[in-house]
Amino acid sequence: MLLLLLLLLLLLLLLLLLLLLLLLLLLLLLLLLLLLLLLLLLLLPLLLLLLLLLLLLLLLLLLLLLLLLLLLLLLLLLLLLLLLLLLLLLLLLLLLLLLLLLLLLLLLLLLLLLLLPLLLLLLLLHHHHHHHHHSQ
Repeated sequence: MLLLLLLLLLLLLLLLLLLLLLLLLLLLLLLLLLLLLLLLLLLLPLLLLLLLLLLLLLLLLLLLLLLLLLLLLLLLLLLLLLLLLLLLLLLLLLLLLLLLLLLLLLLLLLLLLLLLPLLLLLLLLHHHHHHHHHSQ
């Protein structure tokens, strides 16, 4: 009877020890988990910062690319505008040249029209004068 009781007590003690060990293991696990969480919490800002930095860098790169594209577009537009302006200037110059030619032609015609009677008159006068001089 006593032996049985002793055995039972030993079994109970063993069970208790096992339970204690299990509890200790659980506690250790919990501590480890907590430590991991703490580490993660400590590392999280770092990780987050890294991620944020990466994102910012990507955004900056994208912005730079966009700016470059915009600059290229602007340059192209400017070139196009310059070409258009040059074309317009050329057209204007051509028009001016044509106008000048027309004016010159008109002036020549007018001069011819004016000069014809004058030339006739001069010829007549000169002839007359010459004749007069001769007679004197």
